[in-house]
Amino acid sequence: ESNHLAAVIRKKYLINVQVRIAPIPVDRHTPRDQRVGGQMIIVIGRWANKVVNFIKDPSNQGVVTGLFLRTGHKRQLIIISSYWPIVAIDPTSGQLWNKVKLHLNRWGNTASPLLYCQRFINEHLVKHLRANFFNTAVLVGDLNATWTPTARGGVHTGLQSWANSTGWSNPLHSLSLSDSVPIFTHWIGHHHLDGVSHTGHSWIDHLLLHRHGKLRLVTGGTDSNESWIQISDHSVQFDTGPL
Repeated sequence: ESNHLAAVIRKKYLINVQVRIAPIPVDRHTPRDQRVGGQMIIVIGRWANKVVNFIKDPSNQGVVTGLFLRTGHKRQLIIISSYWPIVAIDPTSGQLWNKVKLHLNRWGNTASPLLYCQRFINEHLVKHLRANFFNTAVLVGDLNATWTPTARGGVHTGLQSWANSTGWSNPLHSLSLSDSVPIFTHWIGHHHLDGVSHTGHSWIDHLLLHRHGKLRLVTGGTDSNESWIQISDHSVQFDTGPL
């Protein structure tokens, strides 16, 4: 199914396109609501020609991937995409947390799924940055965590502390504060008469820049167009900057 979707995407673009997939192994008859996890990365335009490598974590649940882009002579940018699973209340449910935990148990790994994601990110980040002094890194994804511990939303605490200890910065958060423009990536629908009104609830999806290589944010924000609500309760986040 994943390969079919990738083929469909490639046919829809008249320009260069690269599709990378971290699929999840599921039986054909598995209900849709139990097909959790996995990632699909789409790169279009001139950056499609710059893709040089792609990695995915070994859990087969697609919680961490890494896309490598060539940015110069022997220089590369790694875009790490991650989903930090929500802690499962029922250890027997089919939640993503339990599926990653099952993988860890098979290998005698006592780490939590959250720690597993963070360790995989750090391991490949260090390897990438050591390869070239000018290599750069970006971390994106639904981390189910707010940047500050007092902000509303998310289930994982300590994102800012973890990021600071591993060299990640959040310039979009600083830009939001300086411009007094709140950003919401998770929206909640409220029934109003015969319709539904959507309001911003929290900021749990992030785009972090690693301080190595001195990446710089020019601008950024989220798409608040309600057409996205038909697809997801998470809005699109964008950041732009020179590479």
